[in-house]
Amino acid sequence: MNVEYINDHDLKFDVNVEERIRVYLNYDVFMADTGIKAWVIEGPSKDVLMKHALDFAQQQNIRKILTLSELFIMAYQQKHTVLIQDVRTLIKHVPDEMLKTADMYVLSQGNARLAAHELYLHRNTFNYRMKKFYDSTMLDLRDPDIAYFYQWVRNVVDF
Repeated sequence: MNVEYINDHDLKFDVNVEERIRVYLNYDVFMADTGIKAWVIEGPSKDVLMKHALDFAQQQNIRKILTLSELFIMAYQQKHTVLIQDVRTLIKHVPDEMLKTADMYVLSQGNARLAAHELYLHRNTFNYRMKKFYDSTMLDLRDPDIAYFYQWVRNVVDF
């Protein structure tokens, strides 16, 4: 687990799946032991998007662990335009063929072989497109929370 000190109120944690489980299990203990009023947002490490997500969580005085999907739904309901615009910008520059590839991957519930077959793509072409999608968005669709976030954004936000 990498921890980066941002300012007096914010720490940035980069964690893998196993560490994320430990954070969930120890969150209440950490809050009680340190007295820190903390919030944790799970999501991709796109700095601008996560900065605005953390700003929104701080403005709303959210003191719990949320996925980016959950936070985005709250922001969307409250018409928090900065966060919504960040997501539009993140997705808007991705080529259409990569979006279709990512959409099919999520639609096939993470089954890359099925998604490639449905798109009439060779598996290597499919993998190449998914890597390019990840490189341009930092959204790892293998993570169910990120896949849900992506699917929600694609269905709700106007591009």
